[in-house]
Amino acid sequence: MTTREVLALSLLSLLTLAGCQEEANLEGDWEGELDCGPAGSPDIEIEIEETDDYEYEGLGFIQQLELDGELTEIAFKWDFVQVSKWGGQALSVSAECYAVPESSESYQLDCSDVDEIGWDGFDTMGAEVEDFLGTNTDCDLELER
Repeated sequence: MTTREVLALSLLSLLTLAGCQEEANLEGDWEGELDCGPAGSPDIEIEIEETDDYEYEGLGFIQQLELDGELTEIAFKWDFVQVSKWGGQALSVSAECYAVPESSESYQLDCSDVDEIGWDGFDTMGAEVEDFLGTNTDCDLELER
């Protein structure tokens, strides 16, 4: 085989592989755990839908989190921006959160501490969140689709 034929075959192989690579997409139902050490490990669920090219909205809940001595559900909306078409990446996140205590009125929370989440480009996301919801508690977030 000549050098020219080897180069042509190599180029054809690269183009074929590039054409076969599927773009990464966040859409779907995700669930996991927020491990906050001694403060507990509440479950978390989020449904993510694409709103624009590489932009997504996720609506979800954190179950049975203790805030101010009361079991509370956190309802949230996270807006994600996918920074690359393929592969693992850090997603930028903007968040709105509401506390829904069992025995009192719901109220808005500052959840700007969740501003970036790592994603493997497939079915796993995670983040280390410092001072989660202003509680002086650091938590590890893990989600799977």
